[in-house]
Formats: sequence, structure tokens, C-alpha cells
Amino acid sequence: MIITLKKTNFTFQTIKILFQQIIFYPWGSLWFILSEIIAIIILYFFIKKDKIATAITMGCILLPICLLGDTYSFLLKDNYIQSIMNTYLKIALSTRNGLFAGFPLFTVGFVISYKEKKIYNTNIIKNIILLFVVTVIGIYEATKIRYLSSHYSFLITGVITAVLLVIISITARSINIKINTCLLRNLSTSIYFMHRPIIYYLSLIGIKMSSKELFFYTIFLIIILCYPLYKLNNKFINRIIK
Repeated sequence: MIITLKKTNFTFQTIKILFQQIIFYPWGSLWFILSEIIAIIILYFFIKKDKIATAITMGCILLPICLLGDTYSFLLKDNYIQSIMNTYLKIALSTRNGLFAGFPLFTVGFVISYKEKKIYNTNIIKNIILLFVVTVIGIYEATKIRYLSSHYSFLITGVITAVLLVIISITARSINIKINTCLLRNLSTSIYFMHRPIIYYLSLIGIKMSSKELFFYTIFLIIILCYPLYKLNNKFINRIIK
């Protein structure tokens, strides 16, 4: 077998792919880790300059761009803006990155942290009812988007749901509801990093299941595997899984 490669083209393509994947959009779900790093760096300068209001304004502009370049790209169909977006995507691959996705979300997180005392005294029942309403709307949004978009990884209601969950976790402390946030954080991290390997090993077994079944089985298996290990609180194990 003889393999011949065009050195110039191969080298250019390799550098291009590495540059795009490392700087703009890493493979798979790793994009979120890079977006966090970039978002923290950008937000730091706004915090240092005490320009939080400007950061919020920027976030309100950048997040819709993220949605238009991702889930809601169908809204740009046969539109002049689509050509601009297509040019951007050729370079940066996705709008799900630290600038358009990470920065707005981290800004919201910072504002919640800054206003924690006021949020602490809000009515948890109202927040839970609001979360229920947003969840119902989110199901409707996901159902509609499924037939309009080629991918629906970033939903409007998903952002609102995440914010409400954080607010509810804060207000829960005001009525003495004990929530092991450390355990929840560790489990969520485990789900994030382990879901791909678990899905892969389930595929090796050869069990056929729907995407919904795969979703629940994957989360269930990760919790079953990791929860006992976290409860052991062994230093050696914690270094590996945390």
C-alpha cells in the first residue's frame, strides 16, 4: 500500500483544523469548557472596569447571534445576513463559543451572584411555578424546532430554565431546605464528562434504544456509578473523579 500526501495542502489543512478546533470550537461537548475559559477572561475586564451594565447590554446582543447561528439558523434562510453568518461559520465553525454563548451566560451568573441577597428573599413557590411554565413552553419550543432546524442544541427556554434553577437553589436556603450543592456539582460534572464514553459502551453492547431512552439510561448509569464513590469521600478516588 502506498500513501502519498500533498505536503503543502496537508499541512495547511492540519493547521487550519487545529486552529479552528482549539480556538473556536472544540470537538463534541468540549466546546463548553473552552467557552467558559474565554467567557471568564472577557467578563473579568468588565468587572475590573466596573462596566457590568455594559456587559449585560453586550450579552443581550450576543446571545441572539448565538441562537441565529445555531438552533434558529432557519430564520436567516434566503436572507442577506445569512451570507455574513455563513462566512463567519466557515472560519469559527459555530456561534456556540465563549463570545456568543459563554459570555452572556457568565454575565447572567455574575449578576445573580451579585444580587444573591435580594434573590434569597424571593418567593420560592412563585419561582417553581415559573419554572414549570417555562418547562412546558420549552417542550413546545423543542418540538417545533425539531421540524425547522437541523440541530436544536441551544434553546431560548433552556437559558431561562438554567437561570431559574440557580435562583430556586438560592431561595431554597431561605426555607431551610438542605441541598447538597457540592454533590450535585460533582454529579453534573460527571454527567458532562462521562456521557460520551457511556453512550459509546452502550452502543458496543448492541442494545437498541430510542434517543430518549439512551438519555435516561446514560444519566442513570453515571449516577449509579459515581454517587457511591462521592459518598465514600476517599481522597484518592476524589482526585480521580473530581
